[in-house]
Amino acid sequence: MGRLLPFSNDNTSSFLRAMIQPCLCRHGERPRAYMVQWDIITKEYKELLQKTFLSLLEASKLKDNDTGEHIERVNDYALLLSRHLKGREGYEEINDEFIEDIGFLAAMHDVGKIGTPDDILNKSGPLDDWEREIMNEHTKNGAYILSTHPKSMAKDIALSHHEKWDGNGYPYGIFGEMIPLCARIVCIADVYDALRSKRSYKKSFTHAKSVSIMKKGREKHFDPALLDLFLELNKEFAAIYNSRNK
Repeated sequence: MGRLLPFSNDNTSSFLRAMIQPCLCRHGERPRAYMVQWDIITKEYKELLQKTFLSLLEASKLKDNDTGEHIERVNDYALLLSRHLKGREGYEEINDEFIEDIGFLAAMHDVGKIGTPDDILNKSGPLDDWEREIMNEHTKNGAYILSTHPKSMAKDIALSHHEKWDGNGYPYGIFGEMIPLCARIVCIADVYDALRSKRSYKKSFTHAKSVSIMKKGREKHFDPALLDLFLELNKEFAAIYNSRNK
């Protein structure tokens, strides 16, 4: 019969049609049987992908346990924002699939830090210009690591979660809606948690102080509409932080 490959590119789609259609036409059950076969393929492939990339997450936790706890909370914040955006005008791309994807892929936003030297990642004081440049490379490193993931969201989040609404972010200084929506969502989640968390180079801030700082970033650091939603949900953000801050 041949080998069925669980990818979504044009060549594979044609291959699947050629292999499956003849037998389904004979039995007159093309729609139902075709979907059953495709669901089996994608389910197995998704499980394999998740196991592979979960291994990367575990590696990042071993390198820096603070980062391990941070990525789990960022995942929850991103899910919270996405669920509340679903169905709102202007956010048609947020559907059940988007929410399912960001609920896993938001956790991958800092996977590129696997390649960041420990002496920079854990430095107790401010980074100098050269160290900052090396640190900022984690966005490109993460995008490279995730470049083989079939969901473009994976690469978009890793690459663009440090871009800013006004164009003063990195790595490329894109601005406004040029920044993928998934990355704008993760940006808010990431910054809130970074403010709340103690790091080798900073003390932790209270929830109230963190919210106050983020308000000042409206239309500068953050998508203003997403920041407004964050402000509506800020107590739920605090609850997530408290429940996952062991």
